[in-house]
Amino acid sequence: MKKTLKTLVTGLMAISCLITQNANGVTWTFTLETSGVNLAEPHEGVPAENAKWSALQLGREIAGEDDWRGFNRAMFAIQEAAMDYVATPLDHVYCSLVPKPLIRSIDNAINNSEYPIRLVATLLRGEGGCAWDETKRFAANTVLGLGGLFDPARDWFGIFSTDASLSGTFATWGIPRGPSLVLPFVPRVHVRDCAGYILDQGLDPKTYVNFFFPTGIGIGWTAALWPNDLAMAIAPWNANVKSSADPYEAYRRAIAAKTLLDEKLAVYHYMNELAANEEGARRPPVCRPPSRPAGLKGRWRDLAGYGPRAPAIDSLRVRLFAPARDNDSWWMRSSIFNGDFAKDVATRTVALDPGRPDARYGFVPAPAHAVPQQCRRLVFVIPGIGGEFDSASALAMAELVHDAGASAVTIDNPFNWRYAKSANHGILPGNLPEDARRLAAFMRAVIDDLSRDGLVDDAEVSVVGWSMGGLFVSHLAELESRGELGFTADTLLAVNPPVDFNYVISAVESFIDPAKSWSREQMLEKFVDVTPRLLVWDKLKFDSTPDVSEEDARFTVATFLVAAIPELVTCVTGEESADSPRDYLARFPKDSARHVGMKTIEGALRANAHVSVIHTWDDFLLNDGDRDFLDNALGDRITWFSAGAHCGMFHTPEFKREVLARLKLSAE
Repeated sequence: MKKTLKTLVTGLMAISCLITQNANGVTWTFTLETSGVNLAEPHEGVPAENAKWSALQLGREIAGEDDWRGFNRAMFAIQEAAMDYVATPLDHVYCSLVPKPLIRSIDNAINNSEYPIRLVATLLRGEGGCAWDETKRFAANTVLGLGGLFDPARDWFGIFSTDASLSGTFATWGIPRGPSLVLPFVPRVHVRDCAGYILDQGLDPKTYVNFFFPTGIGIGWTAALWPNDLAMAIAPWNANVKSSADPYEAYRRAIAAKTLLDEKLAVYHYMNELAANEEGARRPPVCRPPSRPAGLKGRWRDLAGYGPRAPAIDSLRVRLFAPARDNDSWWMRSSIFNGDFAKDVATRTVALDPGRPDARYGFVPAPAHAVPQQCRRLVFVIPGIGGEFDSASALAMAELVHDAGASAVTIDNPFNWRYAKSANHGILPGNLPEDARRLAAFMRAVIDDLSRDGLVDDAEVSVVGWSMGGLFVSHLAELESRGELGFTADTLLAVNPPVDFNYVISAVESFIDPAKSWSREQMLEKFVDVTPRLLVWDKLKFDSTPDVSEEDARFTVATFLVAAIPELVTCVTGEESADSPRDYLARFPKDSARHVGMKTIEGALRANAHVSVIHTWDDFLLNDGDRDFLDNALGDRITWFSAGAHCGMFHTPEFKREVLARLKLSAE
């Protein structure tokens, strides 16, 4: 059980871009590791020579074919039911009784006790240095860490765990992984790896503790540790597996990714690279941001101390935009005492079509201390393409406006698969004028729902959205200019909206183009190298940018921007899809697809005084003509930031102040 959950957490971090819908919504984790495949053996699902690599194809390569799908899905259903109806209630109780520091200390002690597994696995791989590191860790953490409750080996001496297992050892020996096999609470998804896991249990001291030291109360000591394991894993399970349109495939790919990650000991090797002070070798040096262009009509803002490097790398900084109250130091998120902002946001639903699922949204009321004028403000938050209402960035924006005294509603982006099945009435989004009409109807239903329950009264509505969410905001502005919005919007704020969707497609595809010619070996080598750099940065946030090259960052960002499309098409149409953005747009008639942009609504942008834009001058989704168009159409209703690329300045104080000023929630 313990290893199941630990494996799942790391696996989800390692492959979440392949299974998540959040894209730049933004619960951006990262496109990570794909090592560990025996390249000498044939692989299921591998593209033919010179075929195009994609995140979807990569996920299939990692997980392999599923010849025993019926059996595997049945086994997963047992695990899913146990997680939903047993583990989740137990986790709420346990985390409300046991504080977070103790939960983490117990988890450290459990990891320390599994030293024999890692020792044998590294020795059998012929990795003597790794085995010696594991031995030093065990000695230091047992003696100085009070039996492993703390990790002085890592924190004081810079000695890192390999996380090695016999599954990874067997892979290095060249043993084929065999058919996909999913068993309840067995954290492996291939026959070879399941066998390795069983042998791991024979090396785990906890396996024998129950026999020599029975509790006498009907459960073993190992089983008594399960609630602690759940506390460490339930949030990633809910956020990544349960939020996927196909939880089974999300789980299978995540576990397979973790198994591959362990084989190369990728994170361990990169942590040692960091300890050797080699961090930062891949990133371009800090560059000077541009100065205000001559003749600019919009407002210009510089970012103090931002230190731009390159557009794609800077865009990854959007991951830094998260709620300030997001890591309660004393209670886990599932505790009734947890004080994170996410706990303040109520998940609500509204029925739009009797034949379809209710549409969901998040709501947080204005704070009690807010002045009466601000209490009437209701701000809708629309994340980027595929983004969910409870993504980190959606919650961060909601927290920003909430702390300024307003109520906030967070909704899924219309390109999110759940939104499309409910609020979009099962219609593929892409004809933005029609999508905007359905979006406006959904927002009107939300306002009515909150009014019926007495949560808002005669609300003054504002809307803020970014990236593709910002493009939807601009089309809402067109509806308002024609009196078709259905409610009065005081402010419509679009942040980093793309202007010309054809140019966006070209830019994104140019980021992915280099990978189209990669061989399988090159793809795996690239991901083995990039994985730990992104994974470690995501946890440590050192120096604000990950230690990757601009080329690697371009491929990562582009992958995020297109990740939502295949799952969206599959969920709405029932067809398995590998659509690229251009393939997706081709599904729509040319006379409707041309509306996917801002230039067709120039008149509304010029005439509607309620609409404003915040953009970055170096956004790679804009060309010079797009910048001229926005600046001329909006004048002083657009604010240009000198740096930040695509949404990479969201975490800065200057951006937050500008958002509040544009939403009229604070003085400029």
